[in-house]
Amino acid sequence: MRKHDLLQPLFLSFYSKSLYQDVGKRWSSTTFLYLFLLLALVWIPAMFKLQQEFSRWIQQEAPALVSQIPTITITNGEVSTDVETPYFIREPEKDTVLAIIDLTGEYTSLDDSDARMLLTKDTFFMKKDERETRTYDLSGIEEFVVDENRVAGWLELLATWLPILLYPFAVLFSFLYRIVQALLYAAIGLLFAKVLEAPLGYAALLRLAIVAITPVILLSTAGELAGVTIPNRWLLAFVVAMAYLFFAVKANTEPESEF
Repeated sequence: MRKHDLLQPLFLSFYSKSLYQDVGKRWSSTTFLYLFLLLALVWIPAMFKLQQEFSRWIQQEAPALVSQIPTITITNGEVSTDVETPYFIREPEKDTVLAIIDLTGEYTSLDDSDARMLLTKDTFFMKKDERETRTYDLSGIEEFVVDENRVAGWLELLATWLPILLYPFAVLFSFLYRIVQALLYAAIGLLFAKVLEAPLGYAALLRLAIVAITPVILLSTAGELAGVTIPNRWLLAFVVAMAYLFFAVKANTEPESEF
């Protein structure tokens, strides 16, 4: 039976030989549940920070952009607007063209423009990247109106719901990433086990690798929330994870400890 519950590795993983001995000898598939719980917890403050930063952008920076949006009406697939075209929407700080509205036919593509979007009389173009531009035929739209106030409302709604919508995907994809990472680290752990003559198979090393990356996950999350920039962060994270994995393997070569 396990000596430690699912929450204890959140702090004991930083120093406890007893925890790593327990994980190596007694934990099973529960370790994957622990990893999922860990990631579910660390993504909560990250989502709060995302919401705060997006809300700040809406309040402080978005108005200069949104105020440039004219009233655009699409009726039976044909675009009309309350401004003369070509009309340019610019990024406020850079003063570069972000979008073009042109109902005259002067602009028919984004090939010779740095703009990211183009709206013509019946088509919407958007650059996915420098090599790909997506084209959307508007002929199927019977009635649609967008203006400055409507876009501002959408942004406010997005600020409320974006973290909630992103949260399950963030947890799921980070969980899959960490599983792959732990599988690779467990393979390195086989070398540590051989050098230290530790009686550990791959399954036990996988469990240890999952718990050994806990300090890295918690420290990385804390640093990101605090806005701390660390040079070569991924290399440092790897070194720290390997140090804890080595510590975990070594702990399993020693008599069971209470600490």
